Amino acid sequence: MPETDWSIIEEIVRSALIEHSEIDWGMTQRACRLLPFLVEGLEDVSLVHARLLCLFAPLQIPADNPSIRGNWIKPLRSAGIDLPTQAWLWIALQRYRHAPDTSEELAVHDAWALEAVGAPGIAKAFIRGGRMSRDLHEIVQDMRDTLSNSVFLTPAGRRLGVRRIVVTRRFLKDLEEG
Repeated sequence: MPETDWSIIEEIVRSALIEHSEIDWGMTQRACRLLPFLVEGLEDVSLVHARLLCLFAPLQIPADNPSIRGNWIKPLRSAGIDLPTQAWLWIALQRYRHAPDTSEELAVHDAWALEAVGAPGIAKAFIRGGRMSRDLHEIVQDMRDTLSNSVFLTPAGRRLGVRRIVVTRRFLKDLEEG
């Protein structure tokens, strides 16, 4: 595979996030920065694949739609991502949330699961709630639902996840008592 030009990939993802996602670029960068910690102890890890998957994860591109995938071929090729890696990406995007199979998918699953709890998750819940004109009760319920669905699959994800879940629970408790 040729040298990957991350600046091209980051620019196309950043542009797509602005147009099509509730996730902002800062959240995406934070999730990607967690990857080196989350892959510790995992076998056969490609950080290039993990980073690529992490960048594309919030876009929620329907991987089963060939015309949409086709729109990404040329920009990814210009960034040094060969066709076999692109094929891997579309498969991984379908699996990482609910049935991660590779070390990269496990790490990316946990990176985004960590973004959903703790201070980042609290901020995200209020931003999303504000955009959707939700009241405080609905936002709090969303946070509770996120907590109850939080699963961390890597050893590092479990260690970091426990701390962030505690922060979220304390925040919710303080909110109820306040």
